[in-house]
Amino acid sequence: MKSISGTISLCFSFVLFIYITGLKMEFSSKYDSDLFFFPITLLIISLIFFGLEIKKADNSKK
Repeated sequence: MKSISGTISLCFSFVLFIYITGLKMEFSSKYDSDLFFFPITLLIISLIFFGLEIKKADNSKK
């Protein structure tokens, strides 16, 4: 289940990075760098979920 959560958060993170980069190019005068906080948070969450899944797989092999 954690791998599914990690995959979903990773996909949304990349979509938001692309969307925010497009906003940055189109509206550079109104752009705020704090907009990248949420995609970075999703990226960190996905890495945590993948790490937990790998740790779980390693423990089950022993």
